[in-house]
Amino acid sequence: MAAPPWSEQFEELAQRTLAVYQTPAMAVAVAQGGEPAYAHRFGHRDRERGLPVGAGTVFGIGSVTKSFTSVAIMQLQEGGRLSVRDPVRRFLHEFGTSEPGAADSITLHHLMTHSSGLPPLPSLHPAMARSIVGDLAAPPQLAGGEVRPIDTPVDLMEAITHGDYQMLGPAGAQFSYSNDGYALLGTVVERAGGQAYADYLQEHVFAPAGMASTTLSPARVGEMRDVATLYAIRQNADGTETVYPAPQWWDAPAMLAAGFIKSTANDLLRYLEIYRTGGRVGAERILSAESVAAMCRPHMAIDPYAGYGYGLRITPYHGATLIEHSGGLKGIGAQVAVVPERGVTGVALANVAGAPSGIVLLRAVNGLLGLPLDTRRIDYGAVTPGPPAEALAAYVGLYRSGEGARVEVTVSGDGLVFATEGKRLPSRYAGGDAFVLTQREDEMYARFLRRDGAVWAMALGSRIIGRVAAAAAG
Repeated sequence: MAAPPWSEQFEELAQRTLAVYQTPAMAVAVAQGGEPAYAHRFGHRDRERGLPVGAGTVFGIGSVTKSFTSVAIMQLQEGGRLSVRDPVRRFLHEFGTSEPGAADSITLHHLMTHSSGLPPLPSLHPAMARSIVGDLAAPPQLAGGEVRPIDTPVDLMEAITHGDYQMLGPAGAQFSYSNDGYALLGTVVERAGGQAYADYLQEHVFAPAGMASTTLSPARVGEMRDVATLYAIRQNADGTETVYPAPQWWDAPAMLAAGFIKSTANDLLRYLEIYRTGGRVGAERILSAESVAAMCRPHMAIDPYAGYGYGLRITPYHGATLIEHSGGLKGIGAQVAVVPERGVTGVALANVAGAPSGIVLLRAVNGLLGLPLDTRRIDYGAVTPGPPAEALAAYVGLYRSGEGARVEVTVSGDGLVFATEGKRLPSRYAGGDAFVLTQREDEMYARFLRRDGAVWAMALGSRIIGRVAAAAAG
C-alpha cells in the first residue's frame, strides 16, 4: 500500500493535535472501495512500556456500539420478529417513565433516534459501579460506594420508571442523546432474538463480518496480547491536565448495547462495509439494502447542520454524505466514518477519553476525498454580531443533567462563556438562540430552548441539559 500524497501533511497535523490532547495512542485506518488506502499508528498502546500500537490493537469503541445495536434491531425486523414502529412496551412490559402513560407512546424508532423524550439520566455510572470498584479513576460518588448499583435490565427499567426527572416532551418531539434508550434496545434484542445481546452480536454480526478480534467481554480482552492500555485524565489545580494509566475496564451488564464493544481498526473497517455496500461484508449479507438505507437516513435533526439515523450521525458533506459515530468513556476515544457515495470508510481509535479521534479521522477522509485536510465537518459561518449584553443575560445560569453534565453560562465582554469540566469555553453568536463554542481545535454547537418565551434548557452538542438556576450559581 503506497502512501498517498497527503500522508506527510496528515501525519504532521495529527502529531501536533495528539500532543495538544496528550493522547497516548491512536490507530487510524481508511479504505476506498473496500481496499486499504492508508493506515498509521501514533504513540504507544502502553506508553510506560513503549509497546507499539497497530491496526490489530484492541481498543474500546464506546458508543460506536449503538450502530451495532441498530443493526441487530433491523435484522430482527427483517426476520419478522419486530417492527421499529412497535411500542417499546410490547417487549419491555416493565418499562415506564416519570410521567404516567408517556411510556405507552414510545416506540423502538424513538429509542433508535434518541427522540423518546427521556432526558440524560444518571444510570450509566450505577450500571458500571461494580466494575469500577478499586479504580483510581472512579468518580467520587462511586469510589465512596454511595450509589446503588444497576445490575440488570429490570433494575434499569425500575430506575427509569421511578426516577426523579421531567420528560423533555412527547415522543418524537425532541432529539436528546440517550444511553438509557440504547440500553433498553439491547434488552429488546435479547427478548425478540431469544439470546443474550453479546451472543446475538457474535452470531449475527461479528462472526459473519469476520470480526475475529471484536468482543463485549472484558475477560476475553484480558486473554488477548495486543490490547491498548486505558488512560484517564486528571484535572490539576493549576488548570493543567495529567494523563495517567488506568487499565481497569469499565463494564455495564445492564447497558452493554449503549457502548461496551471492544474492537480493532481492521475489524471495524470490515464492519463499515455494511454501510458502503448496502449490507454486505465480502460475500456475507448482514442487512438488506433497504435496512441500511433506513439506518443512514436522518430521521431526527441534531441541529441545523446534521441529523441522526439509527445509531449513526448523518451530515451532508461537499456533495456527499458523511455517516459517522463517536465513542467515549474512560480510556476510550473512538470515531468511525463512511462516505458511501465515494466508497470511503475510516476508523480512528484512541485509549483516552476526549481524544481528538473525530478531528484526526476527518483529515484522513478529506485526503481520500481530495479536500484540504483541515476542511471542517461543519461550516458554522462567519462571526455574526451578537445581541447586546442585556439580551445575553437571558441565557445566564446553571444547567445540569442527571447524566452528570454541569454547565455554567456567564457573560464576558460582548459574548457568552460556557464553563464545564474545569474549562472555560468562549463562544460566538450563531443567530437566534444559538452559539458556537470553541474548544482547542474543535467547535460545538449550542442552542438555548425556550418555553413561553423563557429559556428552560440548552441543546449542547447532542444532549438537552436543563436549566436549574437563572443566574450563575456555585
